[in-house]
Amino acid sequence: MDDTLRDIIKLVEVGQPQSLSNLDSYLCENSISKVNKNEGLQVEGSRDMEYIKMSASDIVELLMDMNQWSREFFNIVSSTTMVGTLLDGAQGSTDGKLHVMSAELHLPTPFAPSRECYFARYCKQLSQHIWGVVDISLEKFFPSPSNNFRKRPSGCLIEAMPNGFSKVIWVEHVEANHDQVNKQFRPLVTSGFAFGATRWLSSIVQHSEWLETLKGPTLVADNGDRMMRTFVSDINTSTRNSWIQIPIIPGSADVKFIVKNNSDEIGKPIGTSVVFTTSLWVNASPNQLFNFLRHGSSRKKTSEDKTEIFYIQKSYTDSMASYVVYAPLDESSLKGLGNGSNPNIVMILPSGFVICPSGFPRNDVDDKNNSGGSILTIAFHIVESSSIRSFIPSESVETLYKVITDTVSAISDAVVYNNMYKTWLM
Repeated sequence: MDDTLRDIIKLVEVGQPQSLSNLDSYLCENSISKVNKNEGLQVEGSRDMEYIKMSASDIVELLMDMNQWSREFFNIVSSTTMVGTLLDGAQGSTDGKLHVMSAELHLPTPFAPSRECYFARYCKQLSQHIWGVVDISLEKFFPSPSNNFRKRPSGCLIEAMPNGFSKVIWVEHVEANHDQVNKQFRPLVTSGFAFGATRWLSSIVQHSEWLETLKGPTLVADNGDRMMRTFVSDINTSTRNSWIQIPIIPGSADVKFIVKNNSDEIGKPIGTSVVFTTSLWVNASPNQLFNFLRHGSSRKKTSEDKTEIFYIQKSYTDSMASYVVYAPLDESSLKGLGNGSNPNIVMILPSGFVICPSGFPRNDVDDKNNSGGSILTIAFHIVESSSIRSFIPSESVETLYKVITDTVSAISDAVVYNNMYKTWLM
């Protein structure tokens, strides 16, 4: 593990990824994939740096505490399992600690496969102000849970700064099979951008910003956070989500759905609910589409439902995507939140939108104003029955299909109108 840490340090010091000589000379280039012709896997390598408003010790704890890591990287990590701790840290610290674990990683869409692997995570304090945390795969010791992904030496250096910030330099190095990735998402994945260093750093930044919100009133923020976690969990391709493909009619939308049953989980309605989703290319920049969808006045144009409903909504943008997530609230729940009741008992079924750039954003343009268009994922979560069902009737599937295709048509018409008359919200 110390050899791997030294390799990561070399990649940081030279300013860009280079050959990892002690692991079969796998080539790792910044934001470029290389094909491993022997096994059909492509090498993804990336490096990035960020100043983060957290102490170095807190970032180390975030990466070494598996429960905290899985929770706070929810937009990437579907699940994680601690296999064991092979080395304890010096005097109860994380210095010298070695975990063995498995993890499942995802994109916020059901149209790109998740990634599973076993790996070891090692932490070492290199000096008074600098820490190193590195990962290495363990295929030689554990059978890989999938044949589409292998983790290669990856990690970060964390340097404490005098102003309360930390300088984090991250190197991400993996091999993956891209054959099962939907063609719409393939440019993001093959570039290394979808699972690269920038996205991991962005998640730490997001966590640091969340810590700042906890300094103020948290009832609505807590519900917004829970809603976002549930939404991302609902729409990915983790092994716990068994997606069903609605038969495709030529020229129609590619729609998938999953059936979820709940008998005792607090914060969700009892009975059977359905998540149904589709992804499509839209002729608008991510920034234009994000501003359009996050305004309630715009979204009313995509729905013919005239009933007045209260919603809680959270919108934010990270390095890869923009999210607009919302959930209906009944009047009693709304009053309860206002009176300080426990936010975890408020029933939430989130729906929403995920907006990704269509392709890998270039460094010489504003990523969110990418003129190549956007990939829009639409997902709705609705109650199907107050009782538990093992399946949903065909007429319900037809209704769900109509709802999502009507939404696609409404959004497409709005995009055409805004492009023609240049009326996009800024």
